[in-house]
Amino acid sequence: MANPVTVEKFGVGQSVRRIEDPRLLQGFGRYADDVNLPHQAYAVVVRSPHAHAAIRAIDTAAARAAAGVLGVFTGADLAADGLGDLPTDKTRKRRDGAPAFATPRPLLARARVCLVPYRVNAFTDTLVPVKLLEYLAAGRPVVSTPMRAAEGLADIVSFADGAEAFAHAVREADRGDSPEERRRRVERARPYSWERRIDELEAAIEEAANG
Repeated sequence: MANPVTVEKFGVGQSVRRIEDPRLLQGFGRYADDVNLPHQAYAVVVRSPHAHAAIRAIDTAAARAAAGVLGVFTGADLAADGLGDLPTDKTRKRRDGAPAFATPRPLLARARVCLVPYRVNAFTDTLVPVKLLEYLAAGRPVVSTPMRAAEGLADIVSFADGAEAFAHAVREADRGDSPEERRRRVERARPYSWERRIDELEAAIEEAANG
């Protein structure tokens, strides 16, 4: 071979020799459950059994009253205490060298804001915001790049351009979410439903056929 390929150490797909196996196979492994200290407490994270479910309310009364329970905390509790979000790596760069967007990472789930982060150009100026409408139909708060086709939804959609503006809009949309706002989003999206579009298409076809 004229130009032999040099394989870098720890290259993608390259097998790496394991060094931890002897310790584990001989029973010398040490896990979190092996640690027992005086006055030790345990934490349990309760997850939703439903994917993409909206958190309407959390009743913690029974859990707080259970024997041995020291505390029950929800995302709203942590936000109220001002604990902030999990740290993110702000040193990461995009392909063009620009700073990567630091996504907010709450300690526990609260609300969920949906993003439609298109790059503003001549192409996105002509887009039909189908994904944005799907988010609204699910009752989700939405932060989107400004787009002409969604200007009529400015009262229920937050528009932002740029990383800092997006981060600020996401936090504001998260804080301003409520059951009433979710119902309002669903109602505003109803005229844009696929059922409505099919009815309009069938009516147009029938009109053209009878015309």
